[in-house]
Amino acid sequence: MNETNNTSDNANFEALLEQSLPNQKRLEPGQKIKAEVVSFSKEYVFIHLNGKSEGIIEKKEFLDDEENLRIKEGDFVEAHFIAAKNGELFFSTKIAQEEASLQMLENAYRASIPVEGKIEKEIKGGFEVSIGKHAAFCPFSQLGIAKEEQENIIGKVLTFKIITYKDGGRSLTLSHLAVLEEERKNALKELSKTLSVGQKVSVEVKSLHPFGAFVDLKGIKALLPISEIRFDRIDKIEDFLSPGEKIEVAILNLDWENDKISVSKKALLGDPWENLDDFAPESIHTGTITRIAGFGVFVRLKEGLEGLLHNSEIRKDERGNREVSLKKGDTIEVIIKSVDSYNKKIALKQGETKEEIENAKEIKKHQNVDDAYNPFASLLKK
Repeated sequence: MNETNNTSDNANFEALLEQSLPNQKRLEPGQKIKAEVVSFSKEYVFIHLNGKSEGIIEKKEFLDDEENLRIKEGDFVEAHFIAAKNGELFFSTKIAQEEASLQMLENAYRASIPVEGKIEKEIKGGFEVSIGKHAAFCPFSQLGIAKEEQENIIGKVLTFKIITYKDGGRSLTLSHLAVLEEERKNALKELSKTLSVGQKVSVEVKSLHPFGAFVDLKGIKALLPISEIRFDRIDKIEDFLSPGEKIEVAILNLDWENDKISVSKKALLGDPWENLDDFAPESIHTGTITRIAGFGVFVRLKEGLEGLLHNSEIRKDERGNREVSLKKGDTIEVIIKSVDSYNKKIALKQGETKEEIENAKEIKKHQNVDDAYNPFASLLKK
């Protein structure tokens, strides 16, 4: 009896609505509208339809991950008509499971309206998904979730687009990937208003690869190339980053047309070639051999700063052989032969005589003493 009365009340309300809005056609389930947000209550968002008529959308549909409201009065939102209930017109940005009639699912397919579905089980080629009382299929290729992240996916409710609708709704194919791509496109559009090259941002490391790391930048995937993590060469990225780690980076490139964003960690470290006062010619330093080439060895003097110890500058014995065998990772004392800051090249030598080595040590010693006793030394160097 109550159900009959409610159905009658809703029909009467819709009839009255049509009389009050003579220029507006009857709203069909799933029909898409664009309307202005006029007010909020504790649970609902009210939108202006036409004349004095308003529609209702659940407020939770506009909350972000931190429960903050993403819209304000005066904003325009797109939503889909669900039903008239208790004298109110209900709308939604997606079709919920409990609202999913076959008519609404057909409308959702034709109008590309998002629908909610529950992943029931894994079957051949994908997953069986329930949308209310209706069964559907989501291929593995259309899930959009990495295999390693699918461990606990059974029982989860996700949002899908219906990509095929056949046999009167008895054959439905879904895509969660299409929803993710649309969300990414919208997020990129919003980010393009706030990001600029060189800007410092906080990101979370999501995954590691031989070429670099993918990081989460305000919900968007960005690439941190391995060459942009630090100035020194990196053999194993796992030694410097971990999934879940939060780091500061600078925006390196923004390619909105191709949806590509790259960031740099080393850009925030400062160029090691900007201050070379401690590496004056003839000063001696302890470094680490990083590479061995046919023409000499490369020596790391500090992060991002390497010098070349040419074969002709390596100390040899009376027979012309190297005094000691040099290999990667060895610690070695070298003398700065010359510095070419413009081309970012440092030439090194070992020194042929004890006198030459002692002179280099004296130069280094006096540099340290001058800096220690002169509080303005660092300022004068600039």
